[in-house]
Amino acid sequence: MTALVVLTISFMGMRELGIGPFGSLQASGALNKDATILVADFENSTSEAALSESVTELLRIALSQSSAIRLVESSDIASALIRMERDPNDLVDLNTGMEIAQREGVEGVVSGKISPIGNGYVLTASMFAVHNGSELVKLSQTARSADDIIDAVDRLSKELRERIGESIKSIRSNEDLDRVTTASLDALRLYSQGVAAEEVGDSPRAIQLLNQAIERDSTFAMAYRKLAVVNSNANGRLDVTLRASKKAFELRDRLPEVERMLSEAYYYSVIGDVEKTVTAYETLLNRYPKNTAALNNVSIHYQRMGRLEDAEKVLSTALEIGNRTVYYQNYFAVLTALKKWDEASKLLDRFENSFPDQTMIPALRFHLAVLQGQFQNANTLITIAQKSSLPIWLSYDARLNAIWAGMTGRMNDSENHARQVAKNETDRGEAGAGLLSFIWDAKHALDIQEDPENSKKLLAEGLRQIPFDSIPTLSRPYSEMAYLEARLGNLDAAKLYMDRFEKEIPSEVKQGDFLKFPARAFIELANGRSSEAVAILRKGRKQLSCATCFLNDEGFLLAKMDSTEQALAVLERFQDNTSGFSNEFIGVDRPIVWLEMGELYSRTGQNKEAIEAYSNFIDLWAEADASLQPKVGYAKSRVERLLDLMAREPSN
Repeated sequence: MTALVVLTISFMGMRELGIGPFGSLQASGALNKDATILVADFENSTSEAALSESVTELLRIALSQSSAIRLVESSDIASALIRMERDPNDLVDLNTGMEIAQREGVEGVVSGKISPIGNGYVLTASMFAVHNGSELVKLSQTARSADDIIDAVDRLSKELRERIGESIKSIRSNEDLDRVTTASLDALRLYSQGVAAEEVGDSPRAIQLLNQAIERDSTFAMAYRKLAVVNSNANGRLDVTLRASKKAFELRDRLPEVERMLSEAYYYSVIGDVEKTVTAYETLLNRYPKNTAALNNVSIHYQRMGRLEDAEKVLSTALEIGNRTVYYQNYFAVLTALKKWDEASKLLDRFENSFPDQTMIPALRFHLAVLQGQFQNANTLITIAQKSSLPIWLSYDARLNAIWAGMTGRMNDSENHARQVAKNETDRGEAGAGLLSFIWDAKHALDIQEDPENSKKLLAEGLRQIPFDSIPTLSRPYSEMAYLEARLGNLDAAKLYMDRFEKEIPSEVKQGDFLKFPARAFIELANGRSSEAVAILRKGRKQLSCATCFLNDEGFLLAKMDSTEQALAVLERFQDNTSGFSNEFIGVDRPIVWLEMGELYSRTGQNKEAIEAYSNFIDLWAEADASLQPKVGYAKSRVERLLDLMAREPSN
């Protein structure tokens, strides 16, 4: 056998096995294996301005299917532009792309051009080495007409992937580009614009554009998935998120592999199937370990499950790969849950250095101060917590103030801020969230003020302003209403809301509903079945894979059942849970939990622990409303009595 024959056989074998052809950029050392590549915006010399957006997005989607490289996501490009103090909407030409690549440690930049030729187009693409600016490869494809552009980009991307070093077998395993995206250039243009709008924080425009893309092509699975994500992140209506995520799931065979796997995981997340969600993300990461969307999203579920070290690990990896605001926010939540205060503070410094104008940073510093008991710092920070005028941020600002006022016993202020939340949410089309604000304000009146009449008044006010049946079905707070009505002793009303919940809500939504468990528990309690109520809460925590859900409710129930030691164990877990502080309901409950724990510790003779619990309560409610000061006075008298007892105890 001649050397040439041996070489030919070996070459073909390598191509089939996925090793890659000789002479490729990776084989020659011009690019590293798994190199990170940035796609710059295509230069457009035609009269059709929208072509550049469509072709650039198409090439990014096509290259994202490659197993040989990691593509810089368009969101990371936008983040880099912000850090460079440039408009994130700016076009990224070759020079800008090379500058971003140098700053972010990217190895290669792909730059392209669209040129007219007769009735058709010539598409060219070049790969440049970032370290020296040399052109590594230049390729071109011709589109006979606009209808052929998607196929031309597909051919161009496959040729580029082969020249980089990916095997033909791997390339051929991917579906044609028009099948996994859309055959409509117009739909693709709208999708690209929607993605760009989301990257700069303009969620309303992103949602509008993505809906328009879907109108152009009702089978555009990628647009459905993106719509679901954007709508959910903007705290939009659940029915919109569910409908879009379900449609993407149904059409997942029309998605590139990574998008298909993300679509599956996200749908399972929306319907509340935590185990399937985590399994789907972990399967994706086994195949694509540097997929930042999967790394970020699985961290949320790890945290919910109490797998904090796992969450920390994946978010650390995500931040090594990309530099997006959401990674910082989620990483911060994990570090505070682990009580790594110094690391959390350093992370915020790093966050601020990367994104100096990010409005979330003061709010996170507020949270950190509260969690560490630095209440004076927290009070100062809350005044500068938000600078944005966007409706969602106005709601967040009001909610943050409601939390702080509630935690410090200033319930009148808390009620006023809660009303502002309700107005802001209703104004931006989220009436369900608006009514929910009234419901939880009524809950606080019941638990903290011990004023059922005021609780009823607040609920009635909320229902007058936002009639329950005026809210879209999937956004109606059935479980929350049932929970509160049961707490108020209105058992028939509570049962009615739960019956409606069972009849009117689809099964896939019911599965992930958190508050159905406390609602059912308090209905059982109203019927005198305390043990059954506790069992429901524990079942819910297990079913939802949520390590910290319902601990405050369970602790108070156990205390009423005189299960003192069990109650203390549960409430200690509740107070130890710093990750849930951003939830206003949990945050406002913390002082009264300290007060209850003081009582329970006293009952068991743990005087030192009781004094500490009472003192925590006193510190938080030092400036509480006059109507609540008797509770503060009571706690102070208990501390004095316990100190006196301890002073009279014989020393060892």
